[in-house]
Amino acid sequence: MKQEKRGSAMEESLKSKAKKLSIKEGSAFSVSEGAGMRYITPFALAINSSNSQIGLLSSIPSLIGNFSQLYSTRLMKTFSRKNIVFSGALLQAFMWLFLILLGLLFFVFDVKYYIMPIILIFLYTLLTTFGSFIVPAWTSWMRDIVTKDSGIYFGKRSKICSFVVLISMLFAGLVLDYFKNISIFLGFAVLFLAAFISRIISAFLFKKKYEPEFKFDDKYYFSFFQFIQRMVHNNFGKFVLFISIMSFATSIASPFFAVYMLKEIDFSYTMWITTVMASTLSSLLFFPIL
Repeated sequence: MKQEKRGSAMEESLKSKAKKLSIKEGSAFSVSEGAGMRYITPFALAINSSNSQIGLLSSIPSLIGNFSQLYSTRLMKTFSRKNIVFSGALLQAFMWLFLILLGLLFFVFDVKYYIMPIILIFLYTLLTTFGSFIVPAWTSWMRDIVTKDSGIYFGKRSKICSFVVLISMLFAGLVLDYFKNISIFLGFAVLFLAAFISRIISAFLFKKKYEPEFKFDDKYYFSFFQFIQRMVHNNFGKFVLFISIMSFATSIASPFFAVYMLKEIDFSYTMWITTVMASTLSSLLFFPIL
């Protein structure tokens, strides 16, 4: 009995440390998101991407990334969640180096072929897919770690991570405005290098995090098409349908706001990102009230 209590206390201690590590890991990833992913559209415009290519850049990576999750859930049957998440995060980190190389070819070696934006779409699709692929394993892992007061914990984690994203976005805008008249490539290289380093840190923090024992149960598995068939008959399915329609409506115009502000109105990068930050800032301010 004492041994069981000791084992339970030890596991709770490991889970407590894992929760603290998860906040650090999320903060590191937030730098990668704020300084890297939020500036993909400005980078695409800098390498002369057309409006249609901007639309593809906003849609294809998300579409393929989301579909990749259908396979990743089955992968947990063979590999540990920690290894799946670590591998995906590491691969995602190295994609930033390929984006720096693409910028080097375009801005420094003057390789300005029409295919460059297509290569950007391909590289960013891989980057997004590696990140999306690990979400089911990460979610399952965290659910086993955060067993009590999950709303309070994830609310705190989201608040900290959102704040780091905001600071990273603002700092990145200032960096680009500084390098705008010197070398815009250096500006993007600094941002993408910061995204690479922060995601590497995030990946190795996963390695330090405790993973509770996991057993894959086939009875809880259902295919994508089975979910489609059932979705109109349960509340969660109806909620997914509502979110999907809402996302479809907003995604028609949202990819082109950056194009309009940066090309047509000629906003500075700092002014543009300050406008973009408004929604995240509003969430941080008003979520505690709700």
